[in-house]
Amino acid sequence: MPHEVKVTINTTGSTHSITVDPEELRIPAGDRQPIQWKIQNPAQEGWKFRNKGIDIENPGTEFDHPTGGGNRIFTWSNNHTKPGRYKYWVRVESGGVNVDHDPTILNN
Repeated sequence: MPHEVKVTINTTGSTHSITVDPEELRIPAGDRQPIQWKIQNPAQEGWKFRNKGIDIENPGTEFDHPTGGGNRIFTWSNNHTKPGRYKYWVRVESGGVNVDHDPTILNN
C-alpha cells in the first residue's frame, strides 16, 4: 500500500496556498512503498497537479517513475536505498491559477 500525502488547496479571497499532511513524510528504513499525493479539494474546484506536479529536488536514483500530471493523484516510486532528506515542490493548477508549496520527504 502506498504512503499517502493529503494535499489541500486553501483559498482566502484571491489568495491560494497549499497544505500537505504530513508536512514531512517520514519513511522507515527499508520501506520501498510508492508515495501518492492526493488532492483533497472537491473535484468541482478543478484543482489538478501540473506536469511536474510533485518535483523532487535531486531525486538521484532514490525516486523514479513520476506519474500524475493533469490528474488529482500524483505518484513517485521510492527505491529507498539510503537515508536522506529530500525537499520537493507540490505544484497544482486550476483555471489558470498556479500554486506551489515545498515540503520534505525523510527516508530514515
